[in-house]
Amino acid sequence: MCWTWLVDSCNQSYSAKATHKEQHARGKDALPSPDRLLTDRGSYIAYLESQLERVSAACLTVTSFDERLEQAVSAIRCLEEKTLNLARLVAVTQQFAEQQEAAQRESAAEVLRRLCSVEARLEELEEPPRAAAWEAKLRAVSAQVDAKLAEVGAASEAGLAEAAGRLQAALEEGCHTAHLALEKRMGEAAAARSGNSSMQAELKSGMEQQGNKLTALRQEVKGELTALRQEVKGELTALRQELRQDRLYSLALLCAWGTAMCLLAKRQ
Repeated sequence: MCWTWLVDSCNQSYSAKATHKEQHARGKDALPSPDRLLTDRGSYIAYLESQLERVSAACLTVTSFDERLEQAVSAIRCLEEKTLNLARLVAVTQQFAEQQEAAQRESAAEVLRRLCSVEARLEELEEPPRAAAWEAKLRAVSAQVDAKLAEVGAASEAGLAEAAGRLQAALEEGCHTAHLALEKRMGEAAAARSGNSSMQAELKSGMEQQGNKLTALRQEVKGELTALRQEVKGELTALRQELRQDRLYSLALLCAWGTAMCLLAKRQ
């Protein structure tokens, strides 16, 4: 807009100059001779009027030029402000572009570093000695798991055998004590032959009750042994499953990691 105003102002100035030159030429052509001005009063007055018009036109021209100069100065100041703002904008844009470029360089360097580390890991994994080492580690882990299972099974069997031995010893001791008590009572009954038949019946019923108690005790001990064996077997089975799951989970993780590294290498 300022440039348009300057062009219009220049055109107007050129038009005013042309008009002034034309009027000056007309006044110069219309000027009477000096002798006539001295003798003819009308010519002199006309001459003065023409000079006054020329002076007035010149004053108007100067005033218009002054106004145009002020407008030109204000336009130049506006252009200077716009130029300064544009320079600031260019500086800010350049600074932002430099920051973006630096950030992109840092990102590219970080990506390159990670890519190099991944390639190095892939090379390590692809090396035959490294693969053999991983296989050896897996075999060692499997051997440790098997040894742990065997150790736990042996400890469980030993505990079960010890508990069974204690129960059997307690049962035998109880049976022996009851048998001695019965023999003692039978001896007493035999010694006291003068006893009546009710005493014999009582002794028989006592013997039967002791026999039933022994049978019940044996059944109870057998049930407890069976339950203990089932519980130990269940614990062994659960432990084996947990160890197998841990082993399978470790193998799955290793396989997934190897597959991911291979896919990443193919993409690159």
